[in-house]
Amino acid sequence: MIQDSFEVQRYAQGRWQVLAIFDDRELALSHAATLRDLGRHPGLRVRHEAYDERRNHFTSTTIFRHSRLDNHNISAVRTRGAEHRRLDPVSVLSQPGRLAALEADLPPEGAEQFLASATLKLAKIMMLGLFALIMLRCLKLLL
Repeated sequence: MIQDSFEVQRYAQGRWQVLAIFDDRELALSHAATLRDLGRHPGLRVRHEAYDERRNHFTSTTIFRHSRLDNHNISAVRTRGAEHRRLDPVSVLSQPGRLAALEADLPPEGAEQFLASATLKLAKIMMLGLFALIMLRCLKLLL
């Protein structure tokens, strides 16, 4: 049996916080739209949480997302597209599901953590490369 729930979440103080949990998708979306129209939250989203007891499998999907910066971001992408004709961001945005796929799994609070993680990975790769060069040089001296 699959159990579904829909969480209405707001972005505040650097993280997503659950405001309400619904069993009905339409009620959750309606509640999120009402909160969006009130304009008190900088970010809102509705997450569909599904748990399949038979398979012991959990999935979580964003089905609604709103940010005060959404309109600004779309206009910025269009402006950038006008400046750089080689790239056509409007066509990227018009591809079905493309924009949702790009935004769905990138919560605002994860940006700094992602950058720090990417920097550490790059540093590790560079250190391994340097180690490999030193080892090759040592091997060359031995021969």
